[in-house]
Amino acid sequence: MTDLKFLNALNTIPGVGPVTLRALKNHFGTFEAAWHAPESALAGAGLTPRAIQLLLWKRPSLAPDREMERLIKEQVSLITDADTAYPPALKEIPHPPIALYIRGKFTQQIPENISCAVVGSRKPTHYGLEACESIVTGLAHAGITIVSGLALGIDARAHETALAAHGNTIAVLGSGSDD
Repeated sequence: MTDLKFLNALNTIPGVGPVTLRALKNHFGTFEAAWHAPESALAGAGLTPRAIQLLLWKRPSLAPDREMERLIKEQVSLITDADTAYPPALKEIPHPPIALYIRGKFTQQIPENISCAVVGSRKPTHYGLEACESIVTGLAHAGITIVSGLALGIDARAHETALAAHGNTIAVLGSGSDD
């Protein structure tokens, strides 16, 4: 749990992604050691000057314990690519996320080959919303998991419709839960 809080804190820094996080873990062994590393040691980890700048700029304003408490308060769990719950197919993409934030029921029992991504306008027409509901209801009743970004408009309607149809839905937030 201790290293998770440092991973979480590092992961909240804008511009620090999976490549930088993996470089830190590989060089320092733990995210805690990376968190406490001085500038000279960060440079030795092979980070870009921009990544070092971002870490040094944001680190003083972050409190790993407070960030972890916020996750717990919001009932968000954190799994890493080392956890058995991490989706195996996600590991196959270039630079997969090192951590996934999950709120709600998460199970590997949802077959990955029967999901459908639904993405659309943030300002849909009335017809667009109706079409989304019709399509997603049919997909959910067929047991297909709806995956979307949880943005306003079509994305949100897709999730709402899947839940109303007692289907499965997965929201993928590209920029984190704070945005």
